[in-house]
Amino acid sequence: MVLAGESAGGAVTRTVPADGPGCRARFLLGAYVLGGLSEQEEVVVEAHLSRCARCRVECEELACMPGWLNLIPPDEFGEPIA
Repeated sequence: MVLAGESAGGAVTRTVPADGPGCRARFLLGAYVLGGLSEQEEVVVEAHLSRCARCRVECEELACMPGWLNLIPPDEFGEPIA
């Protein structure tokens, strides 16, 4: 799985093992369920999810977050952080 770094062609190149203790894809799952990843990052996460049961479970648990966040009135968020 490719997550970060750069190859000679400018493509992303760091590999992350599926289901490993160092599975870094977990850190992208929140942004993934909220729609905050680039198209390339989405492809990478989806490929990883097809192989990593641990991340699939965590992604399923996070899937309700957009709905819960939509229940919060916008004025409850306060001032944006610059």
